[in-house]
Amino acid sequence: MIIAWFVFVLKLGRVPFFALYITMLRHVTSNFLKLIVLYSLLILAFTLSFNILLYHPYGENQVLHSHTHLAFYLYQLGEPDEVLC
Repeated sequence: MIIAWFVFVLKLGRVPFFALYITMLRHVTSNFLKLIVLYSLLILAFTLSFNILLYHPYGENQVLHSHTHLAFYLYQLGEPDEVLC
């Protein structure tokens, strides 16, 4: 359904009245996707480095058990606690 909507919006971009807005939408979408990819690579890099730093070879006092648990923990660290108005 989302792909059909996206194709419809691209077809709508051929109409001269909407062409400028659809072009802006494409640029914003591509920049947003680039940001998401870079952010996910950054989270992955921090996850792996913290996993190396916090690794216990015998499992003693292991705070974070897996890569996914550590990634979720790092994601929570990046979020603000409260939304300030």
